[in-house]
Amino acid sequence: MSYGGETYTASGREVLSGVAASKGVATNYTTGLEARMMAEVAHAVAGMETEKVNEILDKLVAMYEKDYKTAPKGKPFEECYDVAGLVPTEEYLAVYDEAVKILTGLGLDYWSKK
Repeated sequence: MSYGGETYTASGREVLSGVAASKGVATNYTTGLEARMMAEVAHAVAGMETEKVNEILDKLVAMYEKDYKTAPKGKPFEECYDVAGLVPTEEYLAVYDEAVKILTGLGLDYWSKK
């Protein structure tokens, strides 16, 4: 999942850009769930102090930077979504839920407000 919405929203940028599944170089490896995550993260950090956002980002980057060059490619769209119904598979929803847990643990409370 991509979390680019944090930096853009906290710095006041008017456009979000950040969904980069498979490091942004593979075709057919991005779904609507990444865009949803980016939007939810943007909502979560809206109005948050920049210093707090930077703390969260520092922790998040520390969790993943060591694996950046060797991260698995992931799965293509048709393995993440039921193509006929255009809904995420249970397996892919579990990936999303894990990302939510990580971000909530780092201090974003968007999902607990629902």
